[in-house]
Amino acid sequence: MQKVKRSQIILLLFLITAGITVAIVANRNDTKTVAVPPHADTDQQSSNSPGSPQASPEPGSTGDETVSFSYDTTYSSSISSSGVPSLQTNVPSSKLPAVPEDKNPIGRYGSTVFNDVGSTKDITFKTRPAMKLVENSPSDYDLIDDPSSDVNLKLNMYYPQGDPLTERPLLIFVYGGGWWVGDRYQREIDAEYFASLGYVTMTIDYTMFPGTDVLNPLPTIDNSPYSKIVYESASDIFSAYQYALANKSTYGIDTSRIGVGGWSAGGMISQALVNLQALPRPYGVKAVLGLSNILPADLSDVFELTGGFKTYGSDFNPISMFASYDEDVGFAGTPNDHAADCAYLDSIGHNCITVTYSGSGHELDFSIDPALSTSVPFFKQYVAGY
Repeated sequence: MQKVKRSQIILLLFLITAGITVAIVANRNDTKTVAVPPHADTDQQSSNSPGSPQASPEPGSTGDETVSFSYDTTYSSSISSSGVPSLQTNVPSSKLPAVPEDKNPIGRYGSTVFNDVGSTKDITFKTRPAMKLVENSPSDYDLIDDPSSDVNLKLNMYYPQGDPLTERPLLIFVYGGGWWVGDRYQREIDAEYFASLGYVTMTIDYTMFPGTDVLNPLPTIDNSPYSKIVYESASDIFSAYQYALANKSTYGIDTSRIGVGGWSAGGMISQALVNLQALPRPYGVKAVLGLSNILPADLSDVFELTGGFKTYGSDFNPISMFASYDEDVGFAGTPNDHAADCAYLDSIGHNCITVTYSGSGHELDFSIDPALSTSVPFFKQYVAGY
């Protein structure tokens, strides 16, 4: 019973703390100049013509001031004055085969090399039944498919303009909001920024609870509504992944180098994508970074009701990272225990590292510090560098 209560608290606080400004952009299939988020590498942008790639100095090069710090036994970092640390973990180097320089040029993926980012928006990648809540009693609801109503889930694609490479790693960004609020535009700032580093990026919609006028947290006896929403929304990420595979030539995607980043509820379902046994294996996904989230398995009944954990092997072995503030105000005072999350994943043969930022808060962006200083090297090493 304690686990059920905790899951309900988590969903309630996701809503309370989801002070989300959704920037709805009306223009479609557009190209625009990116307003790059605060980052010390921005002064290294070339004055060459927009869209042409230029190599930037690698972090830690001559003139950078370097300090060392560590978060826990599985993560350490050396951070330069450019704000981009390198990661050292307990993951064997054999899991990171060398990428030819023609696919991973020096200076790319660690700093801004493109001034212009193009986009193709409002792409329907999946049509599925809407969700419907069924009240069994005032203290127990079920969540079921509503065959009388369909929902079109959409995604946006972002890509560097003037890029000579035809195979680029892909990052999929997943918004948060407790399955009650938010959409793909919430993570546009992250998608645009990482596209300016040389990635192809994607933001997606996923299955949500119906309406905003129902009780939150949702009364439930067996937690099945949360099990279903985790499974359905994680399966939507898998469908977006399949869209990327089917359209790799159109967007110039290297489908063997894909990463996923999710915030809050988006982080939970991003972790579910690679951990949930009930979902097919997304073989191209090499790394998942969850900001301000907990491992969905911590809600043990969610995973029990959806088939348990995947078995990792030589052909599917992505790495997970958890990153959050010391005091995450999105969990009603319940502390994040990412060390326990990682210890559990490691115990079943998965790979996991964790970062904790000093301070209190819940909202984090992949393209703004403090998360910027870990997301850039994490994706560079474990996705672009795979």
